[in-house]
Amino acid sequence: MDKKFVTSFSGGKDCAMSLYMMKEKGFIPDSIIITVKETNSWTHGINLKMIEEYEKVLGLKVYPVFCRIDNYEEEFEKTLKRIKEESDVNICVFGDIDIEQHLNWNRTRCKNVGMECIMPLEKINREEAVERFIDSGFKAIIKKVNLNYLNESFLGRELNRETIEDIKRYAKEKNIEIDLCGENGEYHTVVFDGPIFNRKLEYSFGEIKEEYQSATIEVIIN
Repeated sequence: MDKKFVTSFSGGKDCAMSLYMMKEKGFIPDSIIITVKETNSWTHGINLKMIEEYEKVLGLKVYPVFCRIDNYEEEFEKTLKRIKEESDVNICVFGDIDIEQHLNWNRTRCKNVGMECIMPLEKINREEAVERFIDSGFKAIIKKVNLNYLNESFLGRELNRETIEDIKRYAKEKNIEIDLCGENGEYHTVVFDGPIFNRKLEYSFGEIKEEYQSATIEVIIN
């Protein structure tokens, strides 16, 4: 059986962990696919320079999918077909956990192009997911926060057990429920080091921008 796979990659912790888990099971990473609007990736807002850098530090071919919201699915599937044809890859891996709408979206994209859909973190306990990420040796920073849950003080912080405890305290102080894994969009991360990297990503921080209930810190590749 062909064990090569492509990973739907946002630069965040869950997709990085899923890629790692697949490697640990003996599957062979071929490439990553990442959706881009204009000059930044969707959701996590990673710039094109960082996307290029991921190709180097992961040692995997990057397939950027330039798309709009109205042709997002079409362009994603078109790129999956291209990967399948060019590299004979029949598996696409996603980092989603338990939001059914997301899980079904992933399955539909793969079904439409004749690929197998694998989600290594599917149905895992959310707190266990973030703890496993940290304990596996990954390093990530919080790049984006939903201001309905967290404030700007969490931007740029490394995602470690101290940060997780601070998120717990913050939630208690504000009397709100916060998913520690950020699966509901409380925060988004950018991974800069870990067991799937051949070297650490060197970076610095730029300005903080606010837009519709969220705040993002610019990550600049050094």
